[in-house]
Amino acid sequence: MSVDLCSRDLRGALDVVREVNEDGCDTIVPAGALKRIGELVGADDVGCLWGVGATHRLLGVVTGQPGHLMRDPGFGQMIRRHPGCVGYRTRQVPVGSPVALSDLASTRDLLRTPFYVDLYRPRGVTDELLCMVPVGGPHIGLLSLYRSRLGFSRRDKALVGLLGLHIAQVLGRRAAQGMPWTSLLSKLTPRERQVAGWVSRGATDREIARALAVSPRTVHKHLENVYRKLDLTHRTGLVAALAGLPGAEQA
Repeated sequence: MSVDLCSRDLRGALDVVREVNEDGCDTIVPAGALKRIGELVGADDVGCLWGVGATHRLLGVVTGQPGHLMRDPGFGQMIRRHPGCVGYRTRQVPVGSPVALSDLASTRDLLRTPFYVDLYRPRGVTDELLCMVPVGGPHIGLLSLYRSRLGFSRRDKALVGLLGLHIAQVLGRRAAQGMPWTSLLSKLTPRERQVAGWVSRGATDREIARALAVSPRTVHKHLENVYRKLDLTHRTGLVAALAGLPGAEQA
């Protein structure tokens, strides 16, 4: 059943759309826009990721707060078993339709799942509203809003569904343009770009260390900085992000 959003909701959504479409944006979705979405819907925190739909392999993450659960090292593996992602993957939930975690599983059932016990509960997350959107080709975007209490209203879902459509368009456009990765590379130091270039060619930390005459520990530290600056979570995402960028392999 459709929901008529009030003029205040529509004005708030329009402000978010303007922000995510700003020229010169150097990340997938501006963190400020995520904060606005959280305020508009009434969520404690918001995250957005970009990945490969069939495998749920993460390519990039933007979050409103440091220490966000999407940045947990185990998130990429656990997300595959998330009831929402399973629902989208099996087409029980249509892509583009927002769905709440509490719509898909009871709290009793969730307490039997590692992702809820290990990632959500320690951070005070009780419920989540997520919306998976197509980005183009095999890629998908996922907008997630987290609450410390149960339940999301029809109005909340209508807002997230509306905003999800616009975020999908932005992600698709930036992916087609090679953004945001090209501009983000300019934020890396020369040494970080060298390390990233070696990673794009499939070199291990030890191989990079030998090539650059530094220790593997130093390489690891450079990679940590690269991941942070490029809003990535792991090495596979970095390889995918650099694929096809002019000069990436010569960095």
